Amino acid sequence: MNKLNITLALLLLASCAEQTIAPKVSKAELEDEKRYQHDMVKVNKIAAYTEAPKITEKMKQRFANVVNVVGVAGEDLCHQLQKKKCNFDFQLEEDKALNAFADGKKIVINTAMMDFASKDEELANVVSHEYAHNIMRHVESAQGNMWIGLLAGLAIDTALGTGSTVTEFGAKTGAASYSVDFEKEADYVGLYIFARTGYDPNQAIEFWRKMSYANESAIDTGVTHPTNPERFVAMKKTIAEITYKHNNGLPLIPELKD
Repeated sequence: MNKLNITLALLLLASCAEQTIAPKVSKAELEDEKRYQHDMVKVNKIAAYTEAPKITEKMKQRFANVVNVVGVAGEDLCHQLQKKKCNFDFQLEEDKALNAFADGKKIVINTAMMDFASKDEELANVVSHEYAHNIMRHVESAQGNMWIGLLAGLAIDTALGTGSTVTEFGAKTGAASYSVDFEKEADYVGLYIFARTGYDPNQAIEFWRKMSYANESAIDTGVTHPTNPERFVAMKKTIAEITYKHNNGLPLIPELKD
């Protein structure tokens, strides 16, 4: 069995993830936004953080204000989608990486990310995105995919006598399966959380253009995440969907597949 066949087998086995429900982005829409962002970064680029911004009282207060608002909105949507109470911890960590993450129980925002997301709307968008990961149980699904890939790889290693090569490859392949779809889904569901906060969504999504100032490669390349242009266009479409529902008195509930 060659490596391609092994890869396909593992990808088919690692299929327990939820499917994305993000709006579709056409090739023409994507190319237009790519050109816009490339032109944008010719004018302005932002250097990477060389050290982690320190946690100050002002930063802690701003963080508390934003996560309290997002927490109420997220709890409300979580109850409607999952029919149970969600209660996640919010943490602020000193780190120079432009990063934030959720692990199913907590939501962590790095101080570099908080400093970079200088508007409350931008920070609320990031927190809402991470909250959506927890609501949709993406970490749990990724871990399940990892074990499926690992066990499939172990079976092949045992049958072919290839040591642990395929086992390690299977675990990595399984864990990475649907990663981009999870991110698209978190963007989509996250904007529904955001819509319940009272913040202006149009101020929030400009953040994904701003991210290209700090990482131009994300305009064209996405490995575990969609590219910044794809995220921006999809979010614009999601905002239009939410606005339509709001104007027509429809529930602000994302369109989820069974």
